[in-house]
Amino acid sequence: MLRRYLEEIERMDLAAGREPRCRLFTYHRVAEPSRPTGWQRWLRREAAQEYGLVRGADGRLRVRIEAIRELDEKGTYRRIRARGTELLDLGTPGLIMVAEGVESTDAKRLGFTQERVTIDHQDGRGPILAQADYIVGLIAVNVAANSRQRIASAFDKQGNEYWVRQMTLGHDGFSETGWTILEVPDYRTFDPIQAGMVPAGTRRDSVEYFGAHRYLIRDYFLDQVSLLTEIPRRELVRTLSLATPKLVSNVERIGRDALVASNCVIAGDSFGNGSFLLSRGSTTGMIGHAARVYRYWQARDEGTGHETAVRQLADGIREDTAA
Repeated sequence: MLRRYLEEIERMDLAAGREPRCRLFTYHRVAEPSRPTGWQRWLRREAAQEYGLVRGADGRLRVRIEAIRELDEKGTYRRIRARGTELLDLGTPGLIMVAEGVESTDAKRLGFTQERVTIDHQDGRGPILAQADYIVGLIAVNVAANSRQRIASAFDKQGNEYWVRQMTLGHDGFSETGWTILEVPDYRTFDPIQAGMVPAGTRRDSVEYFGAHRYLIRDYFLDQVSLLTEIPRRELVRTLSLATPKLVSNVERIGRDALVASNCVIAGDSFGNGSFLLSRGSTTGMIGHAARVYRYWQARDEGTGHETAVRQLADGIREDTAA
């Protein structure tokens, strides 16, 4: 939605014959160094002009971008430089923001580092790693264009309480499909040996172990989806599973410093990831960090120097992510 807004501003300005207030390069990326293959990789010859981020003597970054093509290889996108195209030199901007999602290659190239987040629940266990496990699946449930959420308590054998969050999301025009994500309480395991489905000593990479492990995940998934959607389990068992439920983990991380060059900051999920179940990552980036950029330009208009304003921007990015 934000990109469409900017595209329209660019189109209006070009149609009016004036310098565009913004330019979009939607099929480009910061130029990456060449990666020789075969025997050539031993020469380790990487032309300096192929790097897209060049740090000047004053510490500011110069940016070069390249046109790319997207290749779909068995459901995985791979991006390559478009043949016959030249690098576009964007010069040295006053401010650069890198916001490429959780795994930002450009941030790593600039020396950006993160640390894991710990949290103290005041339950006597002290600070522990902020991590949550989820089961994600796609099942043919009539959710329509709705988002259905559930927050519930789960208890282990000792009676300790854990909160879990669950959500299923339908799609307009694709009413019989619902993406579903279920938080797994910390005490829950899907170990076939503990469940008595395979004998002790069964190899983890064996077909028997793997099949039983997947069965336990699917069994838990169906139980929780029934509670979430209020559809009887017997109906869900007969429902087509469009994507096999998978177990994923989310470990919270936050950057040490958003300022990686005198004119460049890291923001969005690239700086620190949030709870994707509650959309806090996108909320922090589009609302918090975007507002910080706006305040940066306000401060510059009020006479604040760049060094002070960009330091305030970087500190604000970390503050928003921590919140």
